[in-house]
Order: sequence, then C-alpha cells, then structure tokens
Amino acid sequence: MFGGGWRQSGILAAAALHALDTTFPDQIRQTHMLAQHLHQGMRAIMPNVKTIYPVETNMIFLDLSDVYTKSKKKVDVPMLTKHLARHNIRIGGYDTAGMVLRLVVHYQVNQTDIDQVLKHVRDVISQ
Repeated sequence: MFGGGWRQSGILAAAALHALDTTFPDQIRQTHMLAQHLHQGMRAIMPNVKTIYPVETNMIFLDLSDVYTKSKKKVDVPMLTKHLARHNIRIGGYDTAGMVLRLVVHYQVNQTDIDQVLKHVRDVISQ
C-alpha cells in the first residue's frame, strides 16, 4: 500500500507560491537577523539563560531553569507569557515544567517590535 493522492493540492501549491513570492529570499533573511537580535537581547537581559538550539532560523528555544534558580527574580515561562500578553505579545512554552521558552519571529515583525519585546522582558526582570 503505497501512494495516494492529494486532493485539492492546488490550494496548498498556491499557499506555497504566495509564501515564496512574499518572503523569499529577502524577507526570510531579515526575519532570521531579527531572531538573532532577539536572541542576543534575551541573553543580555538574562545572562543565565541557556540556548537550547543554535539560532539559525526564525525560532529561538531558551532554557530558563538557571534564570529561575540563580536569579533574585524567579522568572519562568508562565510569568513571561502572562506579562507579555498584557502588551499583545504572544510567546509560548515548549515543556510542561514551564522552563523552556519558545520564541518565533514572524516575517511581518520588524525591529521596533523586537525592541518592544525586549523592553517588556526587561521590565519583568527588573520588577
């Protein structure tokens, strides 16, 4: 039993073509640079944070367990999620313990947006 067909594959192909037309290659490159900037900013704000995977795309995975245990301010993913949601910034956790933070930079995000995220994270740490 091999094979099979895709019904309505044209819809998926249209979405793929749109993505390539609107984001490739310049926008993807810019998004990856913004992810690097966000990563560096997070590490500057929270020196004890560990990078789980190299930041080579628009996704950043950070382990906050050392930030939680070694810092005066007990910062975890639920706390950051709650605070940033008040400013219309959505982030997500990656584990059930609430210590792995997953950040994804969308192609419509710009430098000002990244700076706002860093400002609000800095606010959480300094409270």
